[in-house]
Amino acid sequence: MRIDGKTILRRSPEELWDLLMNPIVLHRCIPGCERVEADGLHSFRLNLRLGMGLLKGRFRGVVRMLDVQRPESYRMVVEATGRTGSIFGENIVRLLPLEGGGTEVAYSGTGKVQGGVALFGGARLDSA
Repeated sequence: MRIDGKTILRRSPEELWDLLMNPIVLHRCIPGCERVEADGLHSFRLNLRLGMGLLKGRFRGVVRMLDVQRPESYRMVVEATGRTGSIFGENIVRLLPLEGGGTEVAYSGTGKVQGGVALFGGARLDSA
């Protein structure tokens, strides 16, 4: 599954960077996220609850920010497992300052599922 998009926000890249590294804000940005806790520098533990067709379940895992270039970009890696399988996602996030103020937040990445969740829900995710 591919995840691509961008949005423009009325904050500086520095302000947005601090927000995106905050566990409370990160919790709101990850679909299905129930809980996020800091677990070291640029690392977080998380609990997910997903429900899409046959793809349902609870997952526990980690989010790591890699290739960190403050306040310009980072690579976010999500790995989580549950009774129905595992989820892996990788996303590049770029914060691009705009003339006149504000920032374009651009993201591009992929997601994969494995195990029983992939057998029943993987085809639906690939078509999304």
